Amino acid sequence: MSYTFKNLHIEKIAIIGAGQIGPDIALHFAKNLAAHQVHIALIDISEEALLSARNKILSKLTKAQEKGTLSGDAANRMMNQFQFTRNYEAAASAQIVVEAATENSSITEHI
Repeated sequence: MSYTFKNLHIEKIAIIGAGQIGPDIALHFAKNLAAHQVHIALIDISEEALLSARNKILSKLTKAQEKGTLSGDAANRMMNQFQFTRNYEAAASAQIVVEAATENSSITEHI
């Protein structure tokens, strides 16, 4: 599905950077656009960062379920919105791209 805001038709959002803030940005979009099933691509050069981001998001969704603020079905739908990838091509089809990567030039030289 998708979400339309003004004249922008949003089917996919890409977040570049799965370190400190990227997962929280991705989760924010997933929560607010869950009803519209907008795809969220979380992109990073580090497989370890992607795994950590996935675990962080899953942990937050689990806590919300335990508090009773989110159903299991809603949490599953949100997790299904995510794509965790090292492939920057995932951003090519996104209508919105958010840069949340580290500003360390020695890291970005390897991209």
